Amino acid sequence: MKFYSKCLAHHIFSRIPFGNQVNYLVQRYIAKSLPVDDDLLNKRLLEADQHIENYRSLFNKFPRNMYEFGSGWDLCLALRAVSLGIKVVATDIKYGLKKDLMSDLNDLGKFDFIYCQEVLHHTLDPKHSFKNLVQLMDDDGEIAIYVYKQKAPIREFVDDYVRDRISGLSYEDAYKVSEQITALGKALADTKIKIKVPGVDLLEIDPGEYDLQRFIYHFIMKCFWNPELSQNDNVVVNYDWYHPQLCTRHTIDEIKGWFDDCGLVITQECVDYYGITVRGKKNSH
Repeated sequence: MKFYSKCLAHHIFSRIPFGNQVNYLVQRYIAKSLPVDDDLLNKRLLEADQHIENYRSLFNKFPRNMYEFGSGWDLCLALRAVSLGIKVVATDIKYGLKKDLMSDLNDLGKFDFIYCQEVLHHTLDPKHSFKNLVQLMDDDGEIAIYVYKQKAPIREFVDDYVRDRISGLSYEDAYKVSEQITALGKALADTKIKIKVPGVDLLEIDPGEYDLQRFIYHFIMKCFWNPELSQNDNVVVNYDWYHPQLCTRHTIDEIKGWFDDCGLVITQECVDYYGITVRGKKNSH
């Protein structure tokens, strides 16, 4: 079942009487995604354990409360948190508050930790949205964000070119373009070729040895392919990158400037080929 069809089905089920029960019956007898396969469930629970361990490595203690937005496999993490004595408040996003990060958010109250991943770069003014989030921090609060990184110039050009060309297409036509890009990614990955390249500073190409597909992916164009995912899932990843029109990319110096302008002290930062993660807290001095 394609991602678009799943979204449409969820939209319909959420608005009809007994929609949850109908949704269950469809998943069990038509999509046959229920009952859950034991091996897959165990895999997801192990992933939840890994998330918990990742949290332990970053923080000295667990939060008192945890808010779970959504459902599905993410609930494995929420259930694992409950087993550790954390109070979990589950919120279905389709019934939750709808807020514009560009607007005043003060009626939401104060938070001891704010984590905003892959959201700011999809707003009209990411820096302004970030400042609005900072206003919600407790005096001893922390904030962590992840935004897309500005990539090599050829990659930036191709990304913008494809995004511009498919912006006016229907979902179905844009999906077809994404299928072709996915096929390219798979073909490159299937070659299993390693290449060693010199650095080209002007084009921001780092020297080193690369898998052919990853070299193209890092420096030329996004053509995602992961053999552990289904064909449809791979296509959706590429679609998700190219189709959104609000999609800014940033530099680490720019993001550091955001934190500095808001009087925040940076406690952690990480930059890779794809994105920038920065965590900070209020300056107590």
